[in-house]
Amino acid sequence: MKKLTYLFLALLIVACSDGSSNDNASCPSQEEVFNNFEEALSIWQEDATNVEYCEDYYQAILDVINCSEPPLTKSEIEGWEAILSVLGCP
Repeated sequence: MKKLTYLFLALLIVACSDGSSNDNASCPSQEEVFNNFEEALSIWQEDATNVEYCEDYYQAILDVINCSEPPLTKSEIEGWEAILSVLGCP
């Protein structure tokens, strides 16, 4: 019975782990993802003709799509991808 309890606890721990070691290791923290997005958006809005600013904003959106926790829904991803298609960069 004691072994069964340990087995149950082990399964529970594995099932409830955040899985961050298996996720995209190149992703920054959630706070950094959204801070980068807000900063890139603000700078791009000041000069939307600057290609470098557009590329930074584009990459920030990709980070939001790829690194959000919990993962975005299909409709949320489609909304972000619609913004990317309108940007016209990189």
